[in-house]
Amino acid sequence: IWSVPVHKRGNNNGRHFWSTLAKENELTVRIVSTHCEGIVDISWSSDSKRFAVGTIDSCLLIYEDKNYAANACSPETHQKESEWQKVFRNAEHGAFVQGVAYDPLGVYIASMGSDRTVRVFPRKTPPKSKKKVLRPSNTGGTTGSGTNAMQRTVTPPQDHQRLVARILTEAKVDIGKTKRIKQRLITTMEEAGGETEEQQPTQQRQIKQKLFVDESNCESFFRRLNWTADGAFLVTPAALWHADNDSQNQEDDTSSSPSFSTYLFARHRFDEPYRVLAGLDKPSVVVRPNPVLFELPPSVVDDSKENQSPLKSDRLPSATGLPYRSIFAVLTLDSILIYDTHHLSPISVMQGLHYSGLTDCCWSQDGMNLLVCSSDGYISIVNFADGELGKVYSPPSSSPCEAASVDSQEGQIEQEIAPPVEAPPLPPCETG
Repeated sequence: IWSVPVHKRGNNNGRHFWSTLAKENELTVRIVSTHCEGIVDISWSSDSKRFAVGTIDSCLLIYEDKNYAANACSPETHQKESEWQKVFRNAEHGAFVQGVAYDPLGVYIASMGSDRTVRVFPRKTPPKSKKKVLRPSNTGGTTGSGTNAMQRTVTPPQDHQRLVARILTEAKVDIGKTKRIKQRLITTMEEAGGETEEQQPTQQRQIKQKLFVDESNCESFFRRLNWTADGAFLVTPAALWHADNDSQNQEDDTSSSPSFSTYLFARHRFDEPYRVLAGLDKPSVVVRPNPVLFELPPSVVDDSKENQSPLKSDRLPSATGLPYRSIFAVLTLDSILIYDTHHLSPISVMQGLHYSGLTDCCWSQDGMNLLVCSSDGYISIVNFADGELGKVYSPPSSSPCEAASVDSQEGQIEQEIAPPVEAPPLPPCETG
């Protein structure tokens, strides 16, 4: 692990502040032993306290910085170098782990393997913090009357997410029941034998359809899944979509060939894909989210202004129910596709940039540049002009009551009488 030495770190406790470096040999190198075979993918948590790795011997590992808490509370002159220890290991995959993705909100860790499965590992809420992570209400109403009712104000979603992220950062890694995403169960109707058409009864038949391609169709060694920047969607490559067929006269409902696709799974809802991005010539192998959120198309905003009376000002109608768009890049072996969470079709397609298969890509921090690498040894840089991807989204300004800090609201959250939820502690995104 390459990192900036303590005495050269700037921007308060910035762990990746590189502008103070003059030479490469000024970097500090830490060798972290995994006691596993080759590492295929790695993903950092948003707070840089932990990172997850996937290995070719079907292991998912999570490492944690032992000195993170001490360094966060110490001045820069007294900070210690990072020391990494393994805090979680899982070997449930039946083959290579080809992709790992750490939830930007810190609740989930997702992995994808060549065994055609995706596994989502939820972190348990610390028992002492369950009262603090109640779901924020969608309305600002209060119960009761008088001064006590005014004090029981609900937590704004933004402050609630920051509170949950801080609790999970400070808590130990405790993983709950794993969700396995592998196949889709389809129920069809077929005719049973009968003498006449009127006497022919129908019976239900269930078909299991694999959601992801096998190794014979996916020539890449990577399946780099990822979350959108806001954590609302888990985007999985190497998907295989079977179009629904309701025809009762067809002998074999699975005879139609499936298409290569990319799946979007809504947060907390991993049973069925929320959206299918189909129509690919080759399997997708890499997903990388743009770190910047963008506004909805002008037509959607204009429609919301015309019917603004039944809606809140910060809740605009969109396909996802979110007031913004998340943009992400999807790579196949020979193509670069730019999608967003509002449109079903890609907003940009680039092909023929490299002589060999694409292996990975990365966005710049401002979301205007995309670097793509290939096994041919070259790197392509895709530049987007200002406004080409859309207008950057700015969250609506909070009211004076909503602008209170998280620390001042902890006492109010503990006074809520609603029981803690059994589901993960963040509000799910709406299905539109």
